[in-house]
Amino acid sequence: MSPRPWTLAAVALGLLAACRGAEEGSGGAAAAPLVGDELPDGRPGPTVEAVARVGEAVITGTAVDADTGSPVPGAYVRGPRGEVAVTDASGRFVLPGLPPGSEGLLEAQDAEGRVAANPLRPLREGILEVVLRLRRP
Repeated sequence: MSPRPWTLAAVALGLLAACRGAEEGSGGAAAAPLVGDELPDGRPGPTVEAVARVGEAVITGTAVDADTGSPVPGAYVRGPRGEVAVTDASGRFVLPGLPPGSEGLLEAQDAEGRVAANPLRPLREGILEVVLRLRRP
């Protein structure tokens, strides 16, 4: 996978603007809770199973350092049709709502320049769990 800094920069700026707008109360809508996030009232947030809808595929997984096995937080993960997710503090990510039959590459890149690319067979309905091992090119 070749790094695509312009794509990552555009996504990062969009995410930053959305987060800042919600935090600063500048009229930005509060972000929807991510899988595993706690809701404002203390209840657990959505699970991967709850995100998966009938007739859709979901890719979920963990980004880890290929040498140490440590989780990689803040990595950008790009799905086979251009969907983007950012890994959480545990290196976890979710790409929901994919049409069955989608195929191509599942790619990841972090701020340190480590990358990963996993080829995907045509997706089936349901949840696919993967591990992305990021390494320096």
